[in-house]
Amino acid sequence: MEAWFRSLWQKIKHHRYTTGVVVLLMFILFIFLAYRFGWDWTGFNSGTSQITITSTSKGNYTATASQSSKSLWDWLQLLAVLAIPIVVALGAAWYASRQEKVRGRENVDNQRETLLLSYIDKMSELMLVRHLQHSRPEQEASKIARVKNTNSATKVRW
Repeated sequence: MEAWFRSLWQKIKHHRYTTGVVVLLMFILFIFLAYRFGWDWTGFNSGTSQITITSTSKGNYTATASQSSKSLWDWLQLLAVLAIPIVVALGAAWYASRQEKVRGRENVDNQRETLLLSYIDKMSELMLVRHLQHSRPEQEASKIARVKNTNSATKVRW
């Protein structure tokens, strides 16, 4: 059963707009059915009325108490109350995903910076300790430094 729910959730995530349209159509169908079959408990119909007949020594009195149906404003208030937690949850999820993307970019930048600093350290060591700045281009040490230079430069992709 859990696998079925997970599969359904994946389908909903993949087809967000289609799911939204289906939910909206189901809500419209529910309203239509409430009017068609006269479901008074929904509040979409003309309301309910209660007739009370009271007998006294002076005669019978009839009292009618009616409850009006829900207006559009009542339904909009209900939707607003239900929408607030949904909007907050969606906003929190969006913010968390944006933060994750920023963290990922920062990690890549840190890796690139570390690689560049190690490249600069190695080149400084070759130039200062091994005195390669004074070597001629045809010497073996210069060739090795050039090869190291190109290998390190290809690792750093901006």
